[in-house]
Amino acid sequence: MSTAPTKHGSSSADRESTPKTKIRKSLGPSPYKATINIMVYMNDIYAALRKTCEFYKCTKMPSPVNIDDDKKYTHLDDNPYKIQFGFKKIDELNELDKIFIKNNGIENKMMFALKYWMEPYKFISTLKFENCNMTLDHIDSLVDILKTHDTIKELSLNGNPLEEQNHFLVLRDTQLFSVSLKLCGINTVGVERIAKELSTPTGNSLLHLNLASNSIFDEGVLYVADFLRINRNLLSLNLADNKLRSKACAILTQPLQKFQLGHNDVLMRRKIKFDLQKQNIERAANQDIERSSSKTIKKTVRATGTNGQMDSRGKHTVFVYGTLKKEEPNHSWFSKNAGGFYKYLADAKTKEKYPLIIATKYNIPFILESPGIGTNVIGELYEVDDKVMADLDILEDHPNFYRRKLYDVLTLNGQNTTSKAWIYMIETFNPDLLNETFFENYSSLGNHGKKYVESENSTLDDLNLG
Repeated sequence: MSTAPTKHGSSSADRESTPKTKIRKSLGPSPYKATINIMVYMNDIYAALRKTCEFYKCTKMPSPVNIDDDKKYTHLDDNPYKIQFGFKKIDELNELDKIFIKNNGIENKMMFALKYWMEPYKFISTLKFENCNMTLDHIDSLVDILKTHDTIKELSLNGNPLEEQNHFLVLRDTQLFSVSLKLCGINTVGVERIAKELSTPTGNSLLHLNLASNSIFDEGVLYVADFLRINRNLLSLNLADNKLRSKACAILTQPLQKFQLGHNDVLMRRKIKFDLQKQNIERAANQDIERSSSKTIKKTVRATGTNGQMDSRGKHTVFVYGTLKKEEPNHSWFSKNAGGFYKYLADAKTKEKYPLIIATKYNIPFILESPGIGTNVIGELYEVDDKVMADLDILEDHPNFYRRKLYDVLTLNGQNTTSKAWIYMIETFNPDLLNETFFENYSSLGNHGKKYVESENSTLDDLNLG
């Protein structure tokens, strides 16, 4: 019967039988002595690992015995497990830095044993499981290890094909800098999932990705190019030996040059800007709350934290007059959030006259906040919840580009009722824009010939604000 390992991986009985050493407190100047001390430390590490494997009833035991010039210790005999340890000096002490396991069929139990055994070692930066016939269960266990050891920056899973094509899981919510997935049988499905995981301009730490010697082919390159358009953190990508033709290579070079932003590019970048603004607002609000000792003040801060006026059901009323209307290019933003709520109420028009113009090289419709000039702009009235309103703020880049305020609108359903609704307008503009053509009822495909062009690059400078 095995004795349960302690937090450091060995039982109390094992600690009594293991000779104590002071070598990690003082390695001494002699290279020979340092080598001996490292080997003693390595043997101590291995003893703890073996004891943990016994506790988890692993049938195969790793057995490192040799030393090379790079201070990596490896077992090269006929034992089923080939394991290698690497060390680095921290504050004059040798600390475990790298773990390299190479085997044809690592046990699931071994992954649990490794996770427990690794807990006390706080400086591990590199983890390699190569040619280990890993399964989805192994990957799940590995993801747990990565989450509990955020010091791990380099991961190699070379030679581990997965039928489920779930290699992308190691890229989710981790702090890895380098990942190697060479000879992993990654096909079009697998690279699509990897691309989706890396399709974020921020929040992903990955710098180097090795996808060499897989089955990505020309079809998979389309997904690679898509994530390269968005991900601006990745520094190197290895796609060697994937049977790519010249057409695929041409596709790969496109996102490495200047390119016209597409719809998904615009959405992603606006969302990032909005999220950053939201984080700054929340951070400032939290600081105010922390500085305040009054519960009344805290409640006031929280109450004013919501963005917009709601009724008792937590709903907003918003009036749209441009690309958010039905059958217009951005109407899909109402349904972008699967958990959000929106409902069409009625056609409506502004109670006051406002100048609705189409401006900038992107042909964007604007209402200029200049009441009494222009027309009673016709649009649509919607009821939305906080989630949908937040998405609309991202699209309209509120409050940097458009500014959202409450205005009076009249319904056009025969009742002509007046109500308050949020409307996105341009507050500050060059007066010369009031000489532009005014529109009453916008359509991107109208006879004005100014079809809407999607871009995040339109700024207030395009309105000649000076």
